[in-house]
Amino acid sequence: MNKSLTPIIAAVIYAFIAIFSGLVSVGLVDFAGHRYGMLLAVPALIVLGLIFIADRYVLFLLVLVVRASIDQVLDTTKFAGIGLGGALNALIILIGFLAYLQADKHIRKILFSTWLPFLAAYVIAIVLSPERMPAIKLYLTLISTAAVLMLGMHLVKTEKDFFKWLKIILLSSVIPLLYGFVMLAVHSMHHFGSRINSTFNHPNVFAFYLVLVISIGFYAWKSNSDFLGSSLKKWLPIYLALLCLMLVLTQTRSAWLGFAAFFTVYALIYERRYLILVVAMPIVAIMIPEVRDRLSDLSSGNEMVGYAKLNSYAWRKYLWECAMNWMQPAKYIFGYGAESFKHYSIDFFPLAGPTGAASHNIYYQVFFEMGIVGLFAYVWLYLKTGFVIFKFSSRNKLLVFISLSLIFEYLMFSYSDNMMYYLNYNWYFWFFMGAVIGWLSRMKSPSDSPALDGTDETSNSRMVDKI
Repeated sequence: MNKSLTPIIAAVIYAFIAIFSGLVSVGLVDFAGHRYGMLLAVPALIVLGLIFIADRYVLFLLVLVVRASIDQVLDTTKFAGIGLGGALNALIILIGFLAYLQADKHIRKILFSTWLPFLAAYVIAIVLSPERMPAIKLYLTLISTAAVLMLGMHLVKTEKDFFKWLKIILLSSVIPLLYGFVMLAVHSMHHFGSRINSTFNHPNVFAFYLVLVISIGFYAWKSNSDFLGSSLKKWLPIYLALLCLMLVLTQTRSAWLGFAAFFTVYALIYERRYLILVVAMPIVAIMIPEVRDRLSDLSSGNEMVGYAKLNSYAWRKYLWECAMNWMQPAKYIFGYGAESFKHYSIDFFPLAGPTGAASHNIYYQVFFEMGIVGLFAYVWLYLKTGFVIFKFSSRNKLLVFISLSLIFEYLMFSYSDNMMYYLNYNWYFWFFMGAVIGWLSRMKSPSDSPALDGTDETSNSRMVDKI
């Protein structure tokens, strides 16, 4: 080919690409209308793909930093129930699968022994499901959550790795905390009344996330590691106190109870002086009108009489009672199929709206949808994870205590909330569990914690190491 023609041909190609992109952009703008999130979805997806090609673990790090802050943004990119969030899920599954191919044998075994029974049982539930597409969608989110556990176990191999990723989780809470105070200042709580939901779609999810971050931050404060630097570590208690205040403002009673139980048991086992705070905190909290109102709400509306309005807990109990009375004994083994609780709630629950009622209790929902087989697999998932971590008690007692407390709290939250659907919180929860297992499983003895010598042969990205 004549070299003099090469620039001309290149110019023609670039011009064609520019014109084509312009036409696509015009069509996309016309299609999206005022939904600006949809306009950002395509370029954002291209950027994500480029980062994935350059370094997939850097992409995962960035997702972990911002995922707590973008729930509402991702919702604006949805079309027909699918959006940028689905693309993120797919990328996380792919990154987790690639990590699985590189992982140690004992790490793979832990992943299978914890998640495989529940994921296998859910396949049966999909086959029986009256809502096949929503069931498949939820299944993919469950797989992405298992992938996050895999990434935690694979990426965290040393003490340096562990505290590096803990810093990432703590960093993820900065924007939600700041935005929570902005909402409080401008009185912008939307349809949640006086409850703060910050960047999350519901105050409950924000509250569970806060309990997790506070617990992780508390461990970082009590540990001997200086990964935050001496100056920042001095400010950590104040930051944790602000997170605790935000937890109060979510007005999520189950999260309050879980956090209070954790702090009480910690005070009894490790530092008795904190018992003063355990006694003082409820007294101070009850002086806050919003807290007092949330607690007093439980004292009324406990019976279904005429058109009397039930409180939230009584409403839940009535829902569960109706579901169990309607369920046929023949369905006790495998249930009615995934996503069937809300589907059939229109038939068995008099207070269900036209779109049905969510269970607000994972145990009842799993039993209804997956039978005793699914319920056993669900409980096994958490008990097995707890047992794996408990085996390493001699290597780091405080970290194991905090991890087991978080698992206990998760099981408690499952009694009154739709925990399987809170992908945002679940990713952080399971990554932390994976990080704990990854580090402690490679520590040979209590005194064998790897030295922080500035080298990290297990890191997968130079950019990740700089953070």
